[in-house]
Amino acid sequence: MPENISRTHAPRQVFGAFQVPCGHAGCNRFFKTTAGRTKHVLSAHPIVSLRPLSPDAQSNDLTSAVDADAFLDADDLPVQMNSAWPNEELRASPPPNVHAEFFRSGNLLYCNYHPLLDGHSCDEHGNFLTNDAPPSPPELKSRDDWTPFRNRVEFEMAELLYIKNQMPAGQADRLLDLWATTLLKHGDIPPFADHKDLYATIDSIPLGDVKWVGFSCTYTAEKPDGNYPPWMDGSYDVWYQDPQEVVQNMLVNPAYSDEMDY
Repeated sequence: MPENISRTHAPRQVFGAFQVPCGHAGCNRFFKTTAGRTKHVLSAHPIVSLRPLSPDAQSNDLTSAVDADAFLDADDLPVQMNSAWPNEELRASPPPNVHAEFFRSGNLLYCNYHPLLDGHSCDEHGNFLTNDAPPSPPELKSRDDWTPFRNRVEFEMAELLYIKNQMPAGQADRLLDLWATTLLKHGDIPPFADHKDLYATIDSIPLGDVKWVGFSCTYTAEKPDGNYPPWMDGSYDVWYQDPQEVVQNMLVNPAYSDEMDY
C-alpha cells in the first residue's frame, strides 16, 4: 500500500501476523507479538519458584529493618518553629528586584511575578504581540496531507469502520486479519494493525479535540401504582460535548471560511 506521507507522523503500530510460537512443549499457540506470547506463558504456563527464608531472616524482627538514622530529630530541622506565630525575623520576604504583590490581612502573603514570563501573547517564535494583533494565519497544508492518517485510504477506512459502519472491535480485527492474508504475498500490510491502532489514530486527530463528558440520570418522579414501564427503574448514561467549544472549533476551522452566511 503506498504511503503518501507529507509530514512527520507519530510512530504507529505495525500489523503482525501470527508468527511468534509459544515455545512451550505441547503448546501449538502462535502470537502476533512477543508481548502477547509473554502474557500467554505467564497465564498458561506459570513457573512457581519458592525460595525458603534463611533462619536469620526469619528471626529478624520487623522493627529491626527500620533505620533509626533515617529520621530527623527536631533539632535537625533547618528552621525551628514553635506553636506561636514566628518572629518577624523568620517571616519570609520577597527577593530583591522582583515585582511582588502582597495580599491577605497584614500582608503576610505575597505573589512574585516573573520578570519575563508574564503571560503576554506571542507568536510561535517567541516574539511578543500587541493586544489587538490578529491571529496568525492558518498553516497551509498539502492536499495529500491526511494527518494523522498516512494516506487517504487510511482516512476513508477509519471513516467506514468507525462512523458509517460502526463495526465492533472484534469484527474489525477479523477484517484486518483477512485483509492481511491477501497482502502477505506482496509483502504489504493493511491500513491498521488492529482496532486499538485504529482508535489511537482517530484519537490523535488534531482538530475537534473537544472532550466528552458524561453523567448518569434516573427517573425520580412518583411512580404509578401497579405495573409501570421498566425504564423508570433504570439508570442511563448521557455523554455530550460542550456546545460552546464545538462551535468555537467550527469557527476557527478554515474549511468553513467561505461557507458561512453572516
